[in-house]
Amino acid sequence: MTEINADKIICDTNIKKMVHFESISSTNDWGKRFIYDQQQKIKQGNFGDSFPFLVLADRQTAGRGRGNHSWFSPNG
Repeated sequence: MTEINADKIICDTNIKKMVHFESISSTNDWGKRFIYDQQQKIKQGNFGDSFPFLVLADRQTAGRGRGNHSWFSPNG
């Protein structure tokens, strides 16, 4: 996998939060849960600064493409 320069990504973009997983079922599922959690915090008056965010993974075990089509994501 290409090395990621997190500081450069955050500096050169408007990204407020970036997470990286070696392996995860689905970056999309993680993102949906993260958004839901943030919405709950906002409802409680906790206005965090977590948007926009970026989710990266070396490997996805249950990745999906457009139209919910499954796809394979090899290591790297």
